[in-house]
Amino acid sequence: MRKIFIGAFAVLSLFATAQTTAEARAILDDVKENLLSFSDQSFDFTSTIEIPTGNADNPRMTRESSGSVIVVGQNYKVETQGQIAMLNGNRAYIIVPDDREVTVRILEDDNMAFTPNGVVSRFENGSSLSMAGRETIAGKNIQYIRVRPNGDEEIRDIVLGVDMTTKRIYSFTEYGTNDVVTKYVVSNYRVNQGLPASTVEFDRADYDGWRINEPRSRRRR
Repeated sequence: MRKIFIGAFAVLSLFATAQTTAEARAILDDVKENLLSFSDQSFDFTSTIEIPTGNADNPRMTRESSGSVIVVGQNYKVETQGQIAMLNGNRAYIIVPDDREVTVRILEDDNMAFTPNGVVSRFENGSSLSMAGRETIAGKNIQYIRVRPNGDEEIRDIVLGVDMTTKRIYSFTEYGTNDVVTKYVVSNYRVNQGLPASTVEFDRADYDGWRINEPRSRRRR
């Protein structure tokens, strides 16, 4: 959290911080309202991961990838790097077509933050918010909001880029306490296309003859 100075500077700092936090929260409230109003949504993304190497001549290594996401209700499907991931309820299905293999994972409560509701709720509680500047990118007015998760030992800061015209997330940058920086940029955002729920639901019949790895103690579905 930002330090508060004594005397008059303390009053000015508190007032400015309150305004900034309220404005940032109001923007995220608009984003939440938008996000939860769509019956379905899909978009493409590019991701960049910067990893420290410890090598003075080449201090950071960059990995880039791209993919697509489809969301219908609280279920979604992600395709990237030759793999498909489906999240249905508390189960995640990791599908590798080249190997004809599916791995089923049971998600605990903390992993449920990756649902649309969970993503929004993550920034509503236990986080400090502040405005972090504006930028015009390809004609889009992008407002950046810094989110500092309180008590998170792995994440130092998250910076969300919000398209102020559509009130949708444009970018997501995570700064780890291990100095790893992960950035996602969204493109080709489409909403309310009338996609059926089956678009993002795992159907075991579609994978007849595949190897399906799942926790044996859990009921098959």
